[in-house]
Amino acid sequence: MGAAAIGFVIGMALGAGTGTAAGAFVGGVLGMLLGVTAHGVLWVRDHLGEAPTLEHHRLVCSSYGAVADCELVGDLERRRWLDVRRCSLRTRDREPSCDKRCLRLINDAGVRPGTACHCQDPGQDPAAP
Repeated sequence: MGAAAIGFVIGMALGAGTGTAAGAFVGGVLGMLLGVTAHGVLWVRDHLGEAPTLEHHRLVCSSYGAVADCELVGDLERRRWLDVRRCSLRTRDREPSCDKRCLRLINDAGVRPGTACHCQDPGQDPAAP
């Protein structure tokens, strides 16, 4: 809610330019409303994007120490992976031993949703040109 506070201070300063306490108060309230509106519009823009994308990737699971075929949920706007929908190493959807550390690792590795990589085509040799 920093936008509301900044709007209040700026509006109050502009309203104080009228030379009356009522002008400063009205300016502060209008500035605060403008700040809250701007904050709300930016929040809606950030949270109402495209639907998440689902992609299949083959990666090394650090929890199990094996190669896993995963279906990852990604956000195309933020270019980040959000969740693991399916994993070939997990027998149940809510297995407690899976910490989904692969999400952090694949985000840190620079593989982004919507970007093709060699792991999506199992017949392709990654060393081939």
